[in-house]
Amino acid sequence: LTFSGNSYYFQIENIVVDKQGDLFWEMLPSYGEGALWECSVACLGGTGSPIVVFQEPVNAAAQLQIGSMAFDPSGNLFFTDMSGSGKTSNLNELLTSTSAGYGGGTTGFAVAPTVLYSYTPASAGNEIDGVAIDPATGTVYMATLYSGVFAFPNSAGVVNPAAIYGISTQGSKLLALDGSANPIIVSYQGTGDTY
Repeated sequence: LTFSGNSYYFQIENIVVDKQGDLFWEMLPSYGEGALWECSVACLGGTGSPIVVFQEPVNAAAQLQIGSMAFDPSGNLFFTDMSGSGKTSNLNELLTSTSAGYGGGTTGFAVAPTVLYSYTPASAGNEIDGVAIDPATGTVYMATLYSGVFAFPNSAGVVNPAAIYGISTQGSKLLALDGSANPIIVSYQGTGDTY
């Protein structure tokens, strides 16, 4: 797959693969359009082209940048985004859908995501950085850079943001789960990264 990103010089920030083997990636808005792209298995095999499944609205004052991405067992796409200043960040869920999606085309997703959790830290930089999903239960894990790791129950794609609970007071800039759904974190301690 060779991708020119609408003829823009661009920077891919993250990739994730869904359970069908489709590849998803996102671009920073300053290098194109701040879009979430999908290349299906057929596209990866040379048939068809990548499509945009969502694009952040353009906002010169506080452009949102997409960060970490993960899929739940129902195929819903979760992702983080934050303003360039790091003063606002969100955990979003882009639900699967058979209706018209972004741009009026069939993308397999809703037109726009639902903001599950919005976070405004006391200091810039303590944004929501990571998201990971337990493949067995669908539990959604979210990490902020300094404040901790949190979780939300997920019942077949229905996430209850009001039921947020803490997992760790140690923040993380990267988040993954091991085979037993234990969080693996990479934190910044002021002098280097630890995990």
